[in-house]
Amino acid sequence: MEDITLCEGVQKGLESQACFRGRYAPTREKAMHHFHCFLHENFTAD
Repeated sequence: MEDITLCEGVQKGLESQACFRGRYAPTREKAMHHFHCFLHENFTAD
């Protein structure tokens, strides 16, 4: 029962206007952000 209450609270928070959705959080997922920047730099290079 405890997990259900927690999950419902998370879903409620995600549906609020205060939650900004994105593909990932660059400040927390630095390796993924670095990789995507690397790809962008290499695919858009002249």
